[in-house]
Amino acid sequence: MNRKWGDLANKMGTLVEDIISPAIRPVVTKYFDCEITYFSVNVKKKDKRLNLQGEFDVIAVSDEYVFLVEAKSTPKKQYLYEFTDNIETFRKLFPEYGDKRLIPVFASLRFEENMTELATEKKIYLLAYREWEYMDFLNFDKLGQKQA
Repeated sequence: MNRKWGDLANKMGTLVEDIISPAIRPVVTKYFDCEITYFSVNVKKKDKRLNLQGEFDVIAVSDEYVFLVEAKSTPKKQYLYEFTDNIETFRKLFPEYGDKRLIPVFASLRFEENMTELATEKKIYLLAYREWEYMDFLNFDKLGQKQA
């Protein structure tokens, strides 16, 4: 029975990723006016030389930007803080994107208002359902494209 609960929990996580990942391309095109030239889901990378490894839910790359997306079924402040640490890991594991502006995106189906404030303070975009639309950035009006 415990295994079935574990399987269900894993599926819930991938369900959220399955809903969010198709939204990335149209949302970033709308807000950042760019074409995604590379798109990958569930990326795992290990660098033995650096003794570093990371897992990334979605990486989307355009000529100017690299969008790093972390998807959570139940977003918590702790996960947002962990994501900020993961951003530094990403930078080290993918130096080939050093010339691009990194746009961190924390995604879920919904967020509480206090998460919007914290993410904006950390310069992280939140992606979730906006009323009855598909997926949208909840704090783009506060961050704009000024995020570096």
